[in-house]
Amino acid sequence: MDDKISHSLRNRLMERADTEIVEKLRSECGLSVTSIDDLVNTKERYKEAYPALLQLLNRDYPIRIREMIVRSLTVPDARDIAFDRLVKMYAEPEHVVTSRAIGYESYRSALANAISVLANRADREIIKQLAQDHKYGASRSAFVRSMSRWKDRSVDAIVLDALSDPDTQYAAVEAAGTRRLVSAVPELDKLVGSRNKDLARAAKRALQRMPRVD
Repeated sequence: MDDKISHSLRNRLMERADTEIVEKLRSECGLSVTSIDDLVNTKERYKEAYPALLQLLNRDYPIRIREMIVRSLTVPDARDIAFDRLVKMYAEPEHVVTSRAIGYESYRSALANAISVLANRADREIIKQLAQDHKYGASRSAFVRSMSRWKDRSVDAIVLDALSDPDTQYAAVEAAGTRRLVSAVPELDKLVGSRNKDLARAAKRALQRMPRVD
C-alpha cells in the first residue's frame, strides 16, 4: 500500500479494514470484539479464530492492521497453524527489502517476534538461520533475544557476530550479558564508550554480569 497516501486516507482505510475484520470474527468465529486490538489486549483464548486471522493476513490491508493481526497470532498455541506461514511471510521480498514506508519496520519486527514466540525446540535451526541473515535488518533482534537463554554454545558465535552489527547490537549486548559470554568482553568494553547512552549503559550492565576471573 502506498506510503505516500495522506494521513486522513490512511485512517479511513484502517477503519474500513478493522470493521471488515470485526465482522468476519463475529460471523465466522463467534467472537464478541469491537476491534482487532481487542484480541491483542485480551487474556481470553480465541483459538477458533486463528484460521480466519491467517486468511486475513493475505488481504492488502494497511500495514498497521496487518501488524495487529500478526500480534494477535503471537500466542504459543498458534504455533501449529501459524508458524510456517509467518516464516514464509517474513522471507517474502516485500518484507525483506529496506523500506521507509510508514510502519514497515514495526511490522517486520512484529513478524520476527511472533516467529520467536511460536518457535519450539524443533524450530531452533530456523531461528538461528534467520538471526544470521543480514538482509532482515533490525527485526533480527527478536531472534537474538529469543536465543539468549538457550543452552546451545553455537549461539555464542551468533551473538558475537550480532554485536558488530548496528541493526542487532543492543539485543546482542543484552544476550551477551545473559549468557555471561566472556569472549564478548572486548567488544562490550568498546561499547561502554558509545555515544549511544542506552547502548553504553546496556554494555556496562552486561559487563557486570560476567564471571569474575581471578
